[in-house]
Amino acid sequence: MDAELVLHSAAIEYGNYDKAVIVTNDGDFLCLVKYLRDNGKLKIMLAPNAKYSTLFRPYSGIILTMDRLRASLEKK
Repeated sequence: MDAELVLHSAAIEYGNYDKAVIVTNDGDFLCLVKYLRDNGKLKIMLAPNAKYSTLFRPYSGIILTMDRLRASLEKK
């Protein structure tokens, strides 16, 4: 599944979107995040919490952890 997501995002569907939002904490998607960022196609990366892969450290400026969004997303 990982390879299929990378293939579709970076090749097959690449021309069908302006910006991508990648939701992961898995370092297996480092190549996709890097590729999309280098080509101006990455809007943001969302990680479930601050325990995302250390491989993403160079991209910390574009990573938003979803636990920080909890208060604004919770139904009250």
